[in-house]
Amino acid sequence: MPLLLAGTLLSIGLLSALRRFPYGHWSGLRTRAILSSPAAWQAAHVAAAPWLLAGGAAGAAVCILASRAPRWLSLLDRHGTAVAMGVEALFVVLATVVAELAAYRVKNG
Repeated sequence: MPLLLAGTLLSIGLLSALRRFPYGHWSGLRTRAILSSPAAWQAAHVAAAPWLLAGGAAGAAVCILASRAPRWLSLLDRHGTAVAMGVEALFVVLATVVAELAAYRVKNG
């Protein structure tokens, strides 16, 4: 599950960075300010792209580390999925805050 989320974050982040993520798409960051206009959507996703890419990469890295964790690193060995999901969730929250601020700037000039 965390690898699926990591792939999703990487895909959305890459499409957003390339300005190819369609407005109103069924996925992406969705708040009232971000959905207020195509310009706000674009600005929000472009601003959030680095955070989404970082979250996807960090989540994938935690998954890989967890699968190869030595016995002394028991947190990753026992709870690798939870740690990966937590790391990814943190980056999604950060991306949403950055995106909301970008959308608000577009909306209010």
